[in-house]
Amino acid sequence: LYFIGIVSESEHVTAMDRAGNADSASIFHIDPESLHSLISDRDDGPRRLRALGGVHGVAKAVKSDVHAGRNDAQSLLDSRKSHFSTNVLPEQDEVTFWDLIKEALGDHMLQLLIVSAVVSLILGLTVPNQDTGVVDYQHGWIEGTAILASVVIVTLVTSVNNYQKERKFQELTKVAPPTMVTITRAGGRHEVQDKELLVGDVLHIVGGQIVPADGILIKGQSIKVDESNETGETDDMEKSVDADPFFRSGSNIVEGEGQMLVVGVGINSFGGRIAMEVRKEKKDTPLQESLEELADQIGKLGMWAALLMFVVLSSMELYETLYLHLRPIGYKKFLDVITTAVTIVVVAVPEGLPLSVTIALAYSMKQMLYDNNLVRHLAACETMGGATSICTDKTGTLTLNEMSVTRAWINGDKVVLSGSKSEDSATIEKLLNKQESKVALDLLKESIAVNSSVGRKRVVDQVTKEAHQRYTGNKTEIALLQFIDRMHCDPIVIRASHAEHAHSYPFTSAKKRMTTCVKLSPSGPMRFHVKGASEMVLADCTGVALRGSIRPLTTPIREELGQVINEFAQNRLRTLAIAYTDDSACTSFPSDASIGGLTLLALVGIEDPIRPEVEGSVAKCKKAGVAVRMVTGDNKATAISIAKKAGIFGTVYFGPAKGEPGLAIEGHLFREFAKSERKLNIILPRLQVLARASPIDKQILVEALMKRGEVVAVTGDGTNDAPALKNANVGFAMNSGTDVAKKASDVVILDDNFKTIVTAMKWGRNVHDNISKFIQFQTTVNVAAVVIAFVGAIMSGKGESPLKPVQLLWLNLIMDTMAALALATESPSEAVLDRAPRGKDSPLITRRMWVNILGQASYQIGLQLWLLHKGHTFFRVPRDSERHFTIVFNVFVLLQVFNEFNARILDRTLNVFTGITRAPMFLAIIVVTVVVQVLGVNFGGSFMKTVPLSKAAWVRCIQISCVPLLLGFVLRLIPVVEPTVPVGLTPIEVDDDEEDAQETFASPIAHFRNAAQRVITQLRVVGALMSNLHIKA
Repeated sequence: LYFIGIVSESEHVTAMDRAGNADSASIFHIDPESLHSLISDRDDGPRRLRALGGVHGVAKAVKSDVHAGRNDAQSLLDSRKSHFSTNVLPEQDEVTFWDLIKEALGDHMLQLLIVSAVVSLILGLTVPNQDTGVVDYQHGWIEGTAILASVVIVTLVTSVNNYQKERKFQELTKVAPPTMVTITRAGGRHEVQDKELLVGDVLHIVGGQIVPADGILIKGQSIKVDESNETGETDDMEKSVDADPFFRSGSNIVEGEGQMLVVGVGINSFGGRIAMEVRKEKKDTPLQESLEELADQIGKLGMWAALLMFVVLSSMELYETLYLHLRPIGYKKFLDVITTAVTIVVVAVPEGLPLSVTIALAYSMKQMLYDNNLVRHLAACETMGGATSICTDKTGTLTLNEMSVTRAWINGDKVVLSGSKSEDSATIEKLLNKQESKVALDLLKESIAVNSSVGRKRVVDQVTKEAHQRYTGNKTEIALLQFIDRMHCDPIVIRASHAEHAHSYPFTSAKKRMTTCVKLSPSGPMRFHVKGASEMVLADCTGVALRGSIRPLTTPIREELGQVINEFAQNRLRTLAIAYTDDSACTSFPSDASIGGLTLLALVGIEDPIRPEVEGSVAKCKKAGVAVRMVTGDNKATAISIAKKAGIFGTVYFGPAKGEPGLAIEGHLFREFAKSERKLNIILPRLQVLARASPIDKQILVEALMKRGEVVAVTGDGTNDAPALKNANVGFAMNSGTDVAKKASDVVILDDNFKTIVTAMKWGRNVHDNISKFIQFQTTVNVAAVVIAFVGAIMSGKGESPLKPVQLLWLNLIMDTMAALALATESPSEAVLDRAPRGKDSPLITRRMWVNILGQASYQIGLQLWLLHKGHTFFRVPRDSERHFTIVFNVFVLLQVFNEFNARILDRTLNVFTGITRAPMFLAIIVVTVVVQVLGVNFGGSFMKTVPLSKAAWVRCIQISCVPLLLGFVLRLIPVVEPTVPVGLTPIEVDDDEEDAQETFASPIAHFRNAAQRVITQLRVVGALMSNLHIKA
């Protein structure tokens, strides 16, 4: 009798195992899972509670009493804690700097670099030089050490950045100190800390309290709860024993008082379960997956190139020794071949790529912080750039999560407030400047200020550390006080001036109004201020404040006011009437505030308005090819109204359903559709609004979109948003949201501004562009260097590469590091939002990039080979002399300097200097690179293996090295067709036979519904045919 619904034996055993004590299951007649399902099921919860025998039945099941509370012996107390848990979440392991270092070293690219460095060090310090026959300890360590230095730099930069942002985030989510609560336990009242609560306690709740655990109402009066953080429901929820007796942990008691039975604590509470869910590790981002794949490909390519070189050079050595008998065979030559082959691998591995990625992400993270984006996971910077869909919460994300007066009728004037401070201030000033409005406005200020229960407290912002005053209490009343705040008055001061001579009559559901009686003088008269449901208050009015005077409320005026109320209602506004009356016959506070003969002062329309910047931000998302979907706990009509205002709901603007009308459905229907992949394929392209959605609905939606190839960003601020925030590709949490939501997110929006999300998208696309620029540059260098080292070693006769180890150090480390700084720190332009997002499966290197890479590399390879064999005649230097090889090295470096300008361009833009002003670091790095190269060539000497060059030689080096600028111009003229890569939502393949088999086992009701639908469809087809026959006839 005590189980909720149908709990299978296996489920029951699982619950007992999780509790960790099988004996406790026999003591208590209900398990934590059943209690949680009772609390979380808003629709079916009341029925299931009645089946249990109400709150009394649940109390009996958990060995408690609704009047005296629990009274446990030690053994029962231990069983209770074991079975239901305690009201404390397990501590999460603190992330240390060492943990971040280990995480950074888990990157496959860095592991490949470490292996290359170790092999290089071993060979460099053990294999003798083929000319001298001794190990070159002076230079043999350089290459391997340089690569390890690159690994250390990348690891430290990544770890330090992650550690800094983790510290910053910890400041935002400081754990609040325990609060004291009142409970009934063993028949007596006790004050305990909220963490000491256990299932079975009777908790006393009062207005202003945060609910510390899940519970069921035992008794109470006029209780209203703000559940927006838990369910997304904007309106305050009225709690009663019969209709809605459930309290979810983390919700806020707005008003009223009562007692509740605690039924869920710690990891088994509503908020606790979500908090534990979001502690799971996230999957790799699309960028991480692409880089891992690239690292594997480069490793394989390098190994094959090294193997090929070993085979070729070894075959040549065997041919010369065994067939031509030019010299005796020996092992030393083969060791030299292995060393050269390892050099090829070292050159092939792009040690600058991880550093470039790290710099691009770290730089963007720092810049995004200035734009109010606190990035918690570096990779999220880039992931947001590839987002194809944003699933956004309504409350607190699209809207302000604070009720506000947006329309009003005062003194005969209609007032419309847009939410823009400057425009609204001008509107109110215009109203205040009307002399005829003064009397009505003074009365309105007094009525709103006095007839309110809202308080005000001082709060400190965790980010800015600035203190400010904030209203606390009912959201509707706060909206009214903020409205008259704009009229240059302090409502708290006005109320305080009447406090000694006022008496309030709270809002009741029956009368739909709140009244405050003020004694104007010691002997009377009394003034009654009334606010409430517009139709009911208006019905008791006989007068109206109109055009500077009090006039009788005639039928035409009453009809006009009725039209105003209807207009407000059509815009989904909560309409209130504010009125007053003076009663000279009344000299003391009456026991009942029922009074007629009121004078209407104003009609106001209140709503949770959308943020002023939302509509423009949504338009930018559409332009950028990103679908925005709204997921809310609100009813369907309200959700559609808000979505239309935000520009979300309407005609589908791209994708498989482009041009079709958008779709808005409720959560329970969506859950039914989600059982069929075929149905999801049909509705998801059109789905724009998901109303009456539970947390699981949002999670199902996100997973369904990701399954169909979408890169999904999720925004939210409530505890109910946390699972979706964690499971999405990138999660955005509002700074004003709950700690659970923030801990589940990748990015915290510090200013709670939807526009900031678009800024994050812009930076994300810029990150990917900057990484692509570096890959284009790096790959050109590597392709040219590998081929030159390979061909040069084969053609040299000695099996040596024309580029010396220390010169390769300059090319592979200094050039890569400086190029990473140059290309990875360019700021974004608005133009990045004018294109569709990259497909999730789009290659890191596009065909356009390959054209540029292969074209530039071909020129560099051809030029270098020409320099090796014919260049000495052009420069008039001895062949294979130090000066000859210095020129080869110098030209190779200058080629990269000029090609670096080409690497900035990823499309067909012909001007390489486009946007150069957004890249000051690029220009600085170019200058530093040239200066270091000049110094290295002229003064490097034996260390750099170079000799000084004449001015004429420098001029000729520059002449043949600047050709890549002209070549780049020509290459960008070549038309390139990129392969079609699915972007956004792609329907998945469905096994129709399997789905049909599933439907075979559906319920009889489902069979009947499907059969009825088929009959209706057939009738429509027949009707259409008959209509066509009639027309032809």
